[in-house]
Amino acid sequence: MNIIKKSLKFQSVFLAICLTMSFTVVDAAQSTASAGAGLDIMQTAYMFNFIANAPSGVVGSPHMLADFAYAALTNGTENPSPYYGGAGTTKDPSYNITAPGLLKTMGSQLIGGDWQLTWGPGDYQIFGSKGQSDNAAFVVYSASQDTYILAIAGTNPSGRFDWLLEDFLVGPDFLVNWPLTTQQSPYHPAVILPPVTVPRNEVVPTNKMISTGTANGVYYTLTSMVQSQYAPKATANLTLQLYLSQLKQSASGTTKLIVTGHSLGGALSPTIANWAQDTLANLDPRWSGHVFAMPTAGPTAGNAAYAADWDAKFPKYPVAVNSGNVVNSLNTLVFNYGDIVPHAWQNLYKEVAVQANNYYFWLFYPTIDKYHVETQLGTISLPLDITSTALLSAVAYAYTVGSQAGMTTQKNTIKISDATLWPIQYPDNKNGNQAKYLQKPTTPITSVNDFIEALAVIHVWGYYSAYNIDPATIKNIMSVRMYK
Repeated sequence: MNIIKKSLKFQSVFLAICLTMSFTVVDAAQSTASAGAGLDIMQTAYMFNFIANAPSGVVGSPHMLADFAYAALTNGTENPSPYYGGAGTTKDPSYNITAPGLLKTMGSQLIGGDWQLTWGPGDYQIFGSKGQSDNAAFVVYSASQDTYILAIAGTNPSGRFDWLLEDFLVGPDFLVNWPLTTQQSPYHPAVILPPVTVPRNEVVPTNKMISTGTANGVYYTLTSMVQSQYAPKATANLTLQLYLSQLKQSASGTTKLIVTGHSLGGALSPTIANWAQDTLANLDPRWSGHVFAMPTAGPTAGNAAYAADWDAKFPKYPVAVNSGNVVNSLNTLVFNYGDIVPHAWQNLYKEVAVQANNYYFWLFYPTIDKYHVETQLGTISLPLDITSTALLSAVAYAYTVGSQAGMTTQKNTIKISDATLWPIQYPDNKNGNQAKYLQKPTTPITSVNDFIEALAVIHVWGYYSAYNIDPATIKNIMSVRMYK
């Protein structure tokens, strides 16, 4: 109960951020990269990153959600679709969800044009989730690129346990030693054991540590996912951990593994890449330097000792990309300056007169009837009421626990600038999923709801322009929600 109470203090800030993560149709109008143009490796990885979130909003068993992810990735759903969404954990028979299939729809546009599913998709539901996906992932391989891509889903907006047990278990009371504890076996590689949180009085700041929430996500993803009934037969009985542990390096030593994810996946992907690098290089030294991370919008995973170790093992790795794509390196966190999530848990707030070091909030100055705070989106001036007090209290709590835990982000980042970001196109769920545009908010921002809604749109839809991906491309692969 103490864990849940502490987690709920911060949930009021992030609860609405991923509300637009639902997979709905968006009518494209922005002109960026042509939907018909060949995508580079970073754009291709981002397409897989995007589709990994397909189970979000679908209600069913882990097997069913994994089957839906398989359809969304490969050849699309049957007609009529057997998949449904619903309110919370209750399936709504009038809320039908279909998926066109990424590889079927635009597989030839992905770099190499020869990507094949090699593991999964897998889905995991935390006990008590009752039909909602909490973690999802799959692995694909391109022979022409000699590259594996592991795509990891972000937070499911409807997954309350996902929020509580992975996103919000951060702070001095929620730290786990890295690497995670394993148990040796004579039959297969060492098995990861459930994370054990270190008691606060036993925490050693110079030890490499990650948050309990991130550790939970790593454990569930690597050890606990249920695979689709359509998963490749050769790997259908392997956990993701065992599958990755047996990846073979090519004779030339050029095989790559790219681990990618957005939001929660942006914290899990570099952490799982860290585990994979250690594991594979220990089995075959030729894997050293051939495991990469491509995280987007990810919160900070660990403390300063962990971050320093990660930076040393994963230096910035330049990649040739298409014109207009600013995401031109691996092992680099892609973050949007207006997105609050990647500012957690290190760069959330600092009391300074002039913004510095990418802090999201700074210079809090209350007056007789309002709270005023400088933010990356401009000044917010809020009335002295319960809602605004709760918002600012949650920010203060999050900043405090992040600081006390010594949370430190990775060194290399790519920041999406004003010129690249605005306006942001997103689907209007209340108006037939027609294209809608978020302009940069005018200041002062005087409504908590307006502020939170802007954060939600920015967090989910504010990254495609950085990759120079036309929303029409996203439309081609998005799941379609239809009310009967």
